[in-house]
Amino acid sequence: MPDDDYDLPKLLADITAPWRQQAACRGKPTWWWYPTRDEHATAAIAICRTCPVRSDCLTAGLDEAHGHWGGESERGRRRIRQIRSIRAQRAARGLT
Repeated sequence: MPDDDYDLPKLLADITAPWRQQAACRGKPTWWWYPTRDEHATAAIAICRTCPVRSDCLTAGLDEAHGHWGGESERGRRRIRQIRSIRAQRAARGLT
């Protein structure tokens, strides 16, 4: 049974996003981007580095809990979210 927090419209929009047609990972094994350890993602990260839609992928995956998106691991995306949050808080207080 699906999780109640699952956002099906968002999932469908993500799956059919036009940028995915240009993704360098298209046709590659999905599990490459969901390794059990970060060091096992070497092939996936190498593909991401050459991808023309890397920034679109990263944007789509920033809130994803698992896998590599836009060449970033879960830890890397968490760091990006934290930096963005700090910058937004500083901007809200008029600090730069």
